[in-house]
Amino acid sequence: MRLTKSTMVAVLIMCVFVGFINHSYAQSSVFAPIWLEKGVYAEYSFGNGFRPSPINASDYVTYDKGIIKWECIDLKGNDAKLRLVLSFYTDTGDCVDAISGEVRVNAVNRSVYGTDGTLLGTTQLWQEPNPITDVIIWNTEETKIFGKVESNGYNMKTPQGLQEIYYVTGNGTINDKKDAVFSGFYDVNTGLLINGLLWNEPTLTAINAQLMNGPTLSDTNIDLGPSVETTNFSLLILMLIIIGTFIGIFIMVYWKRSNKKRR
Repeated sequence: MRLTKSTMVAVLIMCVFVGFINHSYAQSSVFAPIWLEKGVYAEYSFGNGFRPSPINASDYVTYDKGIIKWECIDLKGNDAKLRLVLSFYTDTGDCVDAISGEVRVNAVNRSVYGTDGTLLGTTQLWQEPNPITDVIIWNTEETKIFGKVESNGYNMKTPQGLQEIYYVTGNGTINDKKDAVFSGFYDVNTGLLINGLLWNEPTLTAINAQLMNGPTLSDTNIDLGPSVETTNFSLLILMLIIIGTFIGIFIMVYWKRSNKKRR
């Protein structure tokens, strides 16, 4: 069956439309996250543990729950300034300790710098959205570590509903620390960390903090995009539109051919 000009144009428009839908929440790794702006924040909670006492370093205090929150307080070009607050609570809600500070992050390559300008490493607080190849976990002059990406339709509960996520894992030597482990689940639409290990997180190093627990996203004002339920419904509608378009094109071509034969 020979395609007419109108048929080819219709197919081209449909392909562009499908491509737009597919990439509406994705972006290249050479760009800063489209959601990163002044005022955005993400808050994570983690389980119980113990840490050195803020009063007596030789003693320890126990906590039942912890919260880590980062907020972008300034963004100039690709230079983002984040404020981090790490708080520890008892089961009655009393805060037993808190650490806070500010850190600079390059929004494009995720490099973290101390107040003196020293490169501390690469943040794991976000990755690129929906990567199709391995991603960079750590990138300094001394070490470059790539993380393996697994994306097999994983879903995870978030404050904004069930989201599709992908998993990144890797290990390497950083700061003379052998077999440093990196592991995290990231939102497909935004690349924001949903759950993971922050054992080697340089933004925490910048404020002289360390976190051994695996935090889980508990609150954010960043739009994570459509939930899995909405995405599936939208995909169904899109497929019906595509099928209906092809049927319409076929009927139109068949009708034109039939008219020619009758003449």
